[in-house]
Amino acid sequence: MKKIIGNLDIETAEIYAELIKRNVLEDEFGGEFIVAFNASHAIKYPNPLTTDPEKKLLNEYGIGKALKKIKGVFVPEIHAFCNGWNLPFLVQQTLNLTPYDNLNSNQKIKAENQYLKQMELIKAHGIISGDTSIHDNCGVRKFDGNLYLYDFTDWREIK
Repeated sequence: MKKIIGNLDIETAEIYAELIKRNVLEDEFGGEFIVAFNASHAIKYPNPLTTDPEKKLLNEYGIGKALKKIKGVFVPEIHAFCNGWNLPFLVQQTLNLTPYDNLNSNQKIKAENQYLKQMELIKAHGIISGDTSIHDNCGVRKFDGNLYLYDFTDWREIK
């Protein structure tokens, strides 16, 4: 049974599922998951060796939604978790981010301060990061100069 949790119409989900199946998306391999980008969205789906991809993507959906509600924390908009097609997938906002290592020294200082502040806010809200550091799974958005965090499959809520 096809299931969409979040805000994505069935027609768009069908298109993305078909593109994933045909393996025609321009993508980046990132460990257990592959992320493909188009003008509107980043589509994250499991590589063939990923164990329990539905659980991990659903966790990322929930964590991303929770982080988006925290004032002072910057994350992409998480649109939907889709399951029931060939592979489960997550659809989120595409951001044009500059990795920390590509920033100049002044930008690095600002990014480091934003990173520390955001991680403090996140921990205060009962969420812990799994594999994020200033060098991994974050970047500065050129549009607004803010540091954005992404990739929450290994994050957990600590209640």
